[in-house]
Order: sequence, then structure tokens, then C-alpha cells
Amino acid sequence: MPKKLASTLGMSRDEWLHLRRGYIGGSDASVLMDANPWSDRLTLYCDKKEMRPDKEDNFLMKIGRDTEDLVARYFMEETGKKVRNDNSMWVSEEYPFMGADIDRTVVGENAALECKTTTSFSYDIEGGEIPAQYFWQCQHYMSVMKYDYMYIAFIQFGRGFYWHKIDRDEEKIAEMVKAEKDFWENNILANVSPKADGSESSIETLRLLHPHDNGMSTNLNTMDEYNARKYIEIGDAIKRLKDEQNECKARLQESIGDCSIGESQLYKVTWKDQSRTSVDSKRLRDELEKIHRSDIYEKVVKSSSSRVMRVSKKKLKKGE
Repeated sequence: MPKKLASTLGMSRDEWLHLRRGYIGGSDASVLMDANPWSDRLTLYCDKKEMRPDKEDNFLMKIGRDTEDLVARYFMEETGKKVRNDNSMWVSEEYPFMGADIDRTVVGENAALECKTTTSFSYDIEGGEIPAQYFWQCQHYMSVMKYDYMYIAFIQFGRGFYWHKIDRDEEKIAEMVKAEKDFWENNILANVSPKADGSESSIETLRLLHPHDNGMSTNLNTMDEYNARKYIEIGDAIKRLKDEQNECKARLQESIGDCSIGESQLYKVTWKDQSRTSVDSKRLRDELEKIHRSDIYEKVVKSSSSRVMRVSKKKLKKGE
């Protein structure tokens, strides 16, 4: 049976985040199963090690919390089942590095309810398609809490309310536990950072870890040289494809001419007028200087800096 780690009643968000760093949670499980579109192993490692700031509480996260009660109420109305708040943080007795923070437990059943709110139309939730990150989250909870199955309910904005049952999958759970154990022992406990994987989250994490350069130089190894070569080759390939795409674009525009739309049996191409408003910053500054209010420009202008990476092939001297 799982062990109760703490009660979440009256717990601040900072306290909750601090405790959660001590184990792998449900959303973390999807990262380790390569099924989380918002995070990766490097980012997860840095989160657990407090090497990067906590994710800022945004509007969509707030909506998700605020509508949790509504999702649970709709679920009870549609199914006739009764659910109740859990208000606890749990850890697995067998694997203490695995933890769970359950939305609702289902009364009279060895099961729980996960409440979700989504704006995405990428999934046919009505038809039973469960986003992979939520599937693994539920399998993780079933492993920690020893549930027989779980329910997941969605408010999908613009479409409706849906709920589904997710069965416990022992093979998937074994695969997941192995991945979580490996990460916890070989990365977290061993203080070994996972490699960046090229995802947006890993690139953002690297930017946060190394926000400024120190003006010094370092030696690149053989693998670095391979990556530099591939970076240039891929850049050249992208340019070739972009040139080909631009050629296709020009030929299509040539065919459409002054028309708004060009159509064939298989394709439709539009080339329409589109207006957009922008501010001429130089002209604005000149006009403000005329009335001796250039201070306004200084107040509203924004400047920012960021590290830019460029890769080039060095010209070797004779004999090198």
C-alpha cells in the first residue's frame, strides 16, 4: 500500500513544489516515457535539482485548477458515481521515488478520477483518444496507489465534456517503472545530468542554465565536431529546400496573377491582400524629438539580449 507523505490542505504552492521534487510524479512519468510535449529529461532533472526557476503559474494552469471541481461534478452527473477530494501526497511503499497527488478518489471502487481541461483539438477525445501524456500519468498513479483502473474526464473547450475509463496495463507499468527507476538512480541520485534532446524544452533549459557567455574559449571533442558538421549540413539542406519552396511559390503566384484563388482538382491556392499595422520606430523617435519629448520613446522602447549560436567551418592552413 502507498504511504501518505503529507496533507495538501492549507499547503502553499511553494511547499507543494518542494515536496514534489522528492519523487517522480504522474506528469513526470510521461516525460520519462517520451510522451510529454512540454518537457524532457534534462528539464525534469534540472527541476528536481532546483537548477532552474519553477514554471511560472500561467492562465491555462489556473483555469485547469479552477475547473477541476466542475469537471468532477460533470463526471458525477454523467456517471452517477460519487467522487471525493483526496487532499494528500502519496509515495509508493515499494518504490519510494514514485509519488502521486490524486485529483479525486471514486467512492466504492478501487479507482480514482483525473480531471483535465484542454483547448487542443489535436485529439479525438470524444472518440476515445487519450493523449499519451495522460495515459502514462494514469498508469503511474495506478502503480503507486495500487488502483485496478482509473477514470479520466475532460472539458474540451469548443467541443464538450467527455470521460473514459483507463484500464491498468501491467506490461506498460513494468516498462514505466523501469524507466523511472533508471532515471532516479542513474541521474537524480548519481547527480548525472541527462543529455539535451533537441526539444524546445531542452533548448530553453540550456538557455536558462547558460544565459551569458564568459568570453573564453573551450576545446571541442570528436562528437562535438560531428554535431558541428551535421549542423552545417542540415542548414545547407534546409536552405536548398527553402529555395525549392520559394521557386514553387513564385510559379504559383505567376499562374494566379491578379486572381485571388487558384484551384485544381486536388489543391487550392490563395493569394489575397492582407493589411497589417506596424510602428515605424525611427519616424516615431524623430517626431517625438520635434516636440522635445524623446523621453517618451526611451520609456516605451524595449531592448533585450540573448546568446546567439553560429557554426562555421574553419579554413585550415597548409599542412593541417
